Amino acid sequence: MKSREDLLDLINYSKKALYGEDVEPITISQLTFYSNPSAGGKRYRQFNIAKSSGQYRAIHAPVQGLLLIQRCLNLILSCIYKPTPQAHGFTPGRSVKTNAFVHVGNYYVFNVDLKDFFPSIDQARIWRMLQLPPFNLVAKNDSRISPKNRYELASMISAICCTSMLVDRIDRKGNLTRVVRNVLPQGAPTSPFFSNMICQRLDQRLMGVAKRFGLKYTRYADDITFSSLHNVFHSHNPFIVEMRRIITEQGFTVNEDKVRLQRTGYRQMVTGLVVNEKVNVTREFIKSLRKSLYLLERYNEEKASQAYIKDNKLDDVSINDIDIQAIVTGKIAYLKDILGKNSPRYLSYKTRIDQLYPGKGTTVPVEKVDAKTLARNIDRVKHNLLNNELPTENASFEELRAFVRLLRDENSVSALLVDKAGQAEEDEIHDPNFVVSVLEKFTSETHLKYATHYWDTQDRYKNYNVFRKSIMEDVRLFKLRLLPRYNSHLYWKVIHPFLIRDKPDEKKSGEKFEYQWGRHKLKVGLQYPGILEEWMQENPGKSPFSMPIPKELRPPFRISGKSLTYFEDFVDEFKNEIEFRRNDLHYLIKDITSSMEFDFDISITNLKGLSFYTDTYQVEQALRIIFNAIRKYPGAPKIIVNGSYDTEAKFIDIDILHIDSFCDRPLNDRKLQLMDKRGDFFTIRKLLNSLCDWSIQSRFRVGNEYTSYTIHYLNSTGAQNPEKSADALGFLHKLRFYL
Repeated sequence: MKSREDLLDLINYSKKALYGEDVEPITISQLTFYSNPSAGGKRYRQFNIAKSSGQYRAIHAPVQGLLLIQRCLNLILSCIYKPTPQAHGFTPGRSVKTNAFVHVGNYYVFNVDLKDFFPSIDQARIWRMLQLPPFNLVAKNDSRISPKNRYELASMISAICCTSMLVDRIDRKGNLTRVVRNVLPQGAPTSPFFSNMICQRLDQRLMGVAKRFGLKYTRYADDITFSSLHNVFHSHNPFIVEMRRIITEQGFTVNEDKVRLQRTGYRQMVTGLVVNEKVNVTREFIKSLRKSLYLLERYNEEKASQAYIKDNKLDDVSINDIDIQAIVTGKIAYLKDILGKNSPRYLSYKTRIDQLYPGKGTTVPVEKVDAKTLARNIDRVKHNLLNNELPTENASFEELRAFVRLLRDENSVSALLVDKAGQAEEDEIHDPNFVVSVLEKFTSETHLKYATHYWDTQDRYKNYNVFRKSIMEDVRLFKLRLLPRYNSHLYWKVIHPFLIRDKPDEKKSGEKFEYQWGRHKLKVGLQYPGILEEWMQENPGKSPFSMPIPKELRPPFRISGKSLTYFEDFVDEFKNEIEFRRNDLHYLIKDITSSMEFDFDISITNLKGLSFYTDTYQVEQALRIIFNAIRKYPGAPKIIVNGSYDTEAKFIDIDILHIDSFCDRPLNDRKLQLMDKRGDFFTIRKLLNSLCDWSIQSRFRVGNEYTSYTIHYLNSTGAQNPEKSADALGFLHKLRFYL
């Protein structure tokens, strides 16, 4: 865009995209008027709404003409800029649920609220950001474009989206003072977008400090959340000091009244949702919904409305202002979004509301669209975004208009696929640090340690029942039952049958599943089939690891060169399932490559002596797929496998580099993006979920050029994806295991 006329043309096209072809166009005089801060009360109307704390929040709502312009601008700007991965508020595809989901199952959840969030952002900051990529609303050494015009566009857009108000600021002497500034108003549709844009640097720096201290970080508007398995949230802890410094340097202020630390064992809340073991709504929410439904069923809408007004202390609201049907229907729709469309609780309430209001249901109608056309348009949008093919500073009006149309179509498809938001709870969380924190309990001073190690004293546990009870207390304390959400194989095929299961599972027909665990399908665990309990009762004072295994329960073959004769041998196999010890990984890769009859020059270095916790079977299967894929390209015969150990950051990198073998596929290729949810890479990602971070690096086609990129398929660090990399030497798989 080169002038305000170009901006006006694009706004008017966006208005048609949003409201239809028959709308009245916005004029240049309207655009000029609404970009004049001196218009004051003619641009915004101010009112207050009550907050749950009893205080009031000032709302500056734009008048109808300005509101239309801001909505059009919001659509245009959203085409060009995408928020950081840590921002979950006001972002397509993210919500309070995705924000809460990140923090499920942690021992400590730390909430920080930013005071006066929108008014903390001055117009000058927005004006400056609009001059930077990807907006570039400033002429740089371009004689064809008037610098005045380009600065004028940045000034006009920032002025349209801000208003003058009295705010708190820190003066040069460090004192808090009240001043009049042009700031983002709470109530304008563009404020959420610009707040995410301004907070980009804040998110990047807070994510960096979170990574340094081993924490998870998300932000939903002004609501910042950190979580972890260890406590670094004491007031004088270096993390707290660094966090506060970053927030202050980015122009924000911590709301001290809303800083709280939530520990395991108590209800942990993130953006209004419970995150102790899974994302869930609060008991108060369910109680309120249940009460409203009961009153509607038992009495009538008037009775239910009266109760709603009383319970929510809406003394100044009349019954005629309450649409109790819409309120209850909205709550049930929210329940569906949080719990999923197949949740028994949601289905129960949906059935009740459908019976009360037949034919109305809880679904929001969506405009009919041509799904095939929209799918093609979405692919084009994703291609453009992925390959940085955004409208340039010299883009024509037609180019900008086409891009707005594509974004509109992408938003339409998002509405059609809204049910997918309810399936998030079925997906596995990727958090290798959590899995390691659980597995390492088998060697730290816990009861779990003595399930896999000789007791330090023979009388550590009085009898089997005391031993079993102590183990199960640790299972609860260290949240082992959360493991299926991180890696289901590790829990259901190894830990649960060996440690927890006390009876065989049954099929729906009543037929019992065969009991077994681990890669060798062993048939004796700590509790099942009960022979360990019998042996300990008959042999008091003896270690359970000395128990001989009945011949019918021993594997009919030697494992690792030995027969499994005693319970100690079975325990050792359990350790092999959850940890690579000493030289295990080195010899595993040698075994894989030799068994595949590799005709390659393969160099394996720095893998000896590396020990780390993981699901060794899953990792083995992933490695077999990787090397089997490499074997299909014998034209590049050299492979380097190297291990590196970062003691400070506490991770081990395993690099598998196929020298001079390049991908050269388009970066947005469907297979590379795992869009079909099948193939080798999709399987590898499933196998390695929450076991390690996994990325590939190679040369890819971007437009008509070939550029080196890294694609992160499993990423727990918040790294940009994909990201440009140094010139690739071939095709690299990088596996990062945490310690």
